[in-house]
Amino acid sequence: TATAATSGISIYRGDGVTQASLVFDDADDTWDLTNNLKVASDVTLADGILTVNDGNNYVKISEGSNSIGQIELKDSNPVFVQGWGSDFRVAIGTYDNPALTINSGKNATFAAQVKSVTGWFTDNVYMSGGQLYIGASGANATTDDSHRLLSGSGEFKIQSRESGSWTDHFTISTSGVISGNGSG
Repeated sequence: TATAATSGISIYRGDGVTQASLVFDDADDTWDLTNNLKVASDVTLADGILTVNDGNNYVKISEGSNSIGQIELKDSNPVFVQGWGSDFRVAIGTYDNPALTINSGKNATFAAQVKSVTGWFTDNVYMSGGQLYIGASGANATTDDSHRLLSGSGEFKIQSRESGSWTDHFTISTSGVISGNGSG
Protein backbone atom coordinates (compact mmCIF):
# COMPACT_ATOMS: atom_id res chain seq x y z
CA THR A 1 0.00 0.00 0.00
CA ALA A 2 1.36 3.43 -0.91
CA THR A 3 -0.37 6.60 0.22
CA ALA A 4 0.27 10.32 0.04
CA ALA A 5 -0.46 11.27 3.62
CA THR A 6 -0.54 14.78 4.98
CA SER A 7 2.77 14.14 6.72
CA GLY A 8 4.51 13.10 3.49
CA ILE A 9 4.80 9.80 1.65
CA SER A 10 3.97 6.48 3.36
CA ILE A 11 4.67 2.96 2.10
CA TYR A 12 3.28 0.01 4.09
CA ARG A 13 3.64 -3.77 3.79
CA GLY A 14 0.83 -5.87 5.17
CA ASP A 15 -1.79 -4.28 7.36
CA GLY A 16 0.10 -1.05 8.04
CA VAL A 17 2.75 0.43 10.31
CA THR A 18 2.90 -2.56 12.68
CA GLN A 19 4.38 -4.91 10.02
CA ALA A 20 6.68 -2.68 7.99
CA SER A 21 6.57 0.90 6.84
CA LEU A 22 8.66 3.56 5.19
CA VAL A 23 7.37 7.05 5.86
CA PHE A 24 8.79 10.38 4.65
CA ASP A 25 7.93 13.07 7.14
CA ASP A 26 7.77 16.58 5.70
CA ALA A 27 8.02 18.05 9.21
CA ASP A 28 11.67 16.99 9.68
CA ASP A 29 12.65 15.83 6.15
CA THR A 30 13.53 12.29 7.28
CA TRP A 31 12.62 8.79 6.17
CA ASP A 32 11.36 6.67 9.08
CA LEU A 33 11.76 2.89 8.70
CA THR A 34 10.10 0.54 11.19
CA ASN A 35 12.07 -2.63 10.30
CA ASN A 36 15.58 -3.55 9.11
CA LEU A 37 17.12 -2.28 5.90
CA LYS A 38 19.12 -4.64 3.68
CA VAL A 39 21.02 -3.28 0.68
CA ALA A 40 22.41 -5.72 -1.89
CA SER A 41 24.84 -3.25 -3.49
CA ASP A 42 26.84 -0.12 -2.71
CA VAL A 43 25.49 2.77 -0.65
CA THR A 44 27.00 6.20 -1.28
CA LEU A 45 26.70 9.27 0.94
CA ALA A 46 27.24 12.39 -1.15
CA ASP A 47 28.75 14.87 1.33
CA GLY A 48 26.74 13.26 4.13
CA ILE A 49 27.35 11.95 7.62
CA LEU A 50 26.32 8.55 8.94
CA THR A 51 25.15 8.97 12.52
CA VAL A 52 24.50 6.19 15.03
CA ASN A 53 22.50 7.62 17.92
CA ASP A 54 23.46 7.28 21.59
CA GLY A 55 22.75 4.09 23.47
CA ASN A 56 23.83 0.52 22.81
CA ASN A 57 23.91 1.03 19.05
CA TYR A 58 26.84 0.00 16.88
CA VAL A 59 27.85 -0.55 13.30
CA LYS A 60 28.50 -4.20 12.46
CA ILE A 61 30.57 -5.08 9.42
CA SER A 62 30.60 -8.81 8.73
CA GLU A 63 33.45 -10.62 7.02
CA GLY A 64 33.04 -11.03 3.30
CA SER A 65 34.22 -13.88 1.09
CA ASN A 66 37.88 -12.95 1.81
CA SER A 67 37.39 -13.17 5.63
CA ILE A 68 37.90 -9.42 6.06
CA GLY A 69 35.44 -6.98 7.61
CA GLN A 70 36.82 -3.54 6.90
CA ILE A 71 36.23 0.19 6.63
CA GLU A 72 38.17 2.03 3.93
CA LEU A 73 39.00 5.65 4.72
CA LYS A 74 39.76 7.05 1.31
CA ASP A 75 41.65 10.08 0.19
CA SER A 76 44.71 10.00 -2.05
CA ASN A 77 46.16 7.05 -0.09
CA PRO A 78 43.51 4.88 1.58
CA VAL A 79 43.64 3.55 5.13
CA PHE A 80 41.80 0.33 5.99
CA VAL A 81 40.53 -0.47 9.51
CA GLN A 82 39.97 -4.23 9.52
CA GLY A 83 38.77 -7.25 11.35
CA TRP A 84 41.00 -9.88 9.70
CA GLY A 85 40.20 -13.33 11.08
CA SER A 86 40.80 -12.91 14.82
CA ASP A 87 43.14 -9.92 14.32
CA PHE A 88 42.49 -6.18 14.30
CA ARG A 89 44.53 -4.46 11.60
CA VAL A 90 45.20 -1.01 10.20
CA ALA A 91 46.47 -1.19 6.62
CA ILE A 92 47.89 1.62 4.49
CA GLY A 93 47.58 1.99 0.72
CA THR A 94 46.14 -1.47 0.03
CA TYR A 95 43.99 -3.72 2.19
CA ASP A 96 46.78 -6.32 2.53
CA ASN A 97 49.55 -3.94 3.70
CA PRO A 98 49.14 -3.79 7.52
CA ALA A 99 50.98 -1.09 9.46
CA LEU A 100 49.58 -2.37 12.76
CA THR A 101 48.22 -5.78 13.77
CA ILE A 102 46.73 -6.57 17.18
CA ASN A 103 46.03 -10.27 17.70
CA SER A 104 43.43 -11.91 19.95
CA GLY A 105 46.05 -12.08 22.74
CA LYS A 106 46.29 -8.23 22.61
CA ASN A 107 49.85 -8.35 21.25
CA ALA A 108 50.59 -5.47 18.88
CA THR A 109 52.94 -5.78 15.92
CA PHE A 110 54.06 -2.69 14.01
CA ALA A 111 55.40 -3.06 10.46
CA ALA A 112 57.86 -0.16 10.83
CA GLN A 113 59.33 2.15 13.47
CA VAL A 114 57.23 3.27 16.41
CA LYS A 115 57.88 6.93 17.22
CA SER A 116 56.80 8.83 20.28
CA VAL A 117 57.77 12.08 21.97
CA THR A 118 57.72 10.30 25.34
CA GLY A 119 57.60 6.60 26.15
CA TRP A 120 56.29 5.45 29.50
CA PHE A 121 56.58 1.85 30.64
CA THR A 122 55.04 0.63 33.88
CA ASP A 123 56.66 -2.81 33.84
CA ASN A 124 59.49 -4.65 32.10
CA VAL A 125 60.83 -3.60 28.71
CA TYR A 126 62.29 -6.38 26.58
CA MET A 127 64.68 -5.81 23.69
CA SER A 128 65.62 -8.88 21.69
CA GLY A 129 68.52 -7.28 19.88
CA GLY A 130 70.10 -4.01 18.92
CA GLN A 131 70.74 -0.98 21.07
CA LEU A 132 68.86 1.60 23.12
CA TYR A 133 69.94 5.08 22.06
CA ILE A 134 69.72 8.07 24.40
CA GLY A 135 70.06 11.55 22.91
CA ALA A 136 70.45 10.27 19.36
CA SER A 137 68.02 10.73 16.51
CA GLY A 138 67.46 9.07 13.17
CA ALA A 139 67.69 5.48 12.03
CA ASN A 140 71.52 5.44 12.09
CA ALA A 141 71.90 7.22 15.45
CA THR A 142 74.98 9.14 14.34
CA THR A 143 74.53 12.08 16.71
CA ASP A 144 77.67 13.03 18.65
CA ASP A 145 77.26 13.57 22.42
CA SER A 146 74.69 10.77 22.60
CA HIS A 147 74.77 7.46 24.48
CA ARG A 148 73.64 3.90 23.93
CA LEU A 149 73.09 0.72 25.89
CA LEU A 150 73.80 -2.45 23.98
CA SER A 151 74.03 -6.15 24.49
CA GLY A 152 75.86 -8.46 22.13
CA SER A 153 78.10 -11.53 22.27
CA GLY A 154 77.16 -11.90 25.93
CA GLU A 155 78.43 -8.44 26.93
CA PHE A 156 76.45 -5.46 28.17
CA LYS A 157 77.92 -2.03 27.38
CA ILE A 158 77.30 1.66 27.94
CA GLN A 159 78.89 3.78 25.21
CA SER A 160 79.03 7.41 24.14
CA ARG A 161 79.49 8.81 20.65
CA GLU A 162 82.20 11.40 20.23
CA SER A 163 83.79 12.65 17.00
CA GLY A 164 81.91 10.12 14.92
CA SER A 165 82.74 6.91 16.85
CA TRP A 166 81.37 4.92 19.76
CA THR A 167 83.52 4.61 22.91
CA ASP A 168 83.00 1.96 25.63
CA HIS A 169 82.62 3.47 29.11
CA PHE A 170 81.22 0.53 31.03
CA THR A 171 81.21 -3.19 30.17
CA ILE A 172 80.01 -6.32 31.92
CA SER A 173 81.51 -9.41 30.28
CA THR A 174 79.97 -12.88 29.94
CA SER A 175 81.97 -13.96 33.00
CA GLY A 176 80.65 -11.02 35.06
CA VAL A 177 83.84 -8.92 34.93
CA ILE A 178 83.04 -5.21 35.12
CA SER A 179 85.37 -2.78 33.35
CA GLY A 180 85.23 0.84 32.32
CA ASN A 181 87.44 3.70 31.34
CA GLY A 182 85.86 6.30 33.61
CA SER A 183 86.10 8.97 30.92
CA GLY A 184 83.38 10.96 29.21
